[in-house]
Amino acid sequence: MTVEQVRLPDLDEHLPGVVAGEVEAFGSWLAGAESRLRDSLRSFATRVDVEGVVQETALRIWQIAPRFVDDGQENGLLRLALRVARNLAISELRRYRTEPTEIDRLEREA
Repeated sequence: MTVEQVRLPDLDEHLPGVVAGEVEAFGSWLAGAESRLRDSLRSFATRVDVEGVVQETALRIWQIAPRFVDDGQENGLLRLALRVARNLAISELRRYRTEPTEIDRLEREA
């Protein structure tokens, strides 16, 4: 089986519970999403606190989940979380006054 044939599970199966504020559903969603979040931040790892970004992302997703509108595509909440995580990492880079050209390079790699 090739990498292209491996299908990642759709974490939106937990979405109704997460939107309803169910802690168990959010825990299940986060257990499936955490490694993907970390992987998406790999290019930022030498410059920002990835653990802090992942934790802040989880907190923000928990807070905004009740207002999340599903677009019908797979892993909608995860896609939102990936965007939030990337934006948080970029904000951290800016806070540490990283050179703009380096931010551009890291954005492309992410």
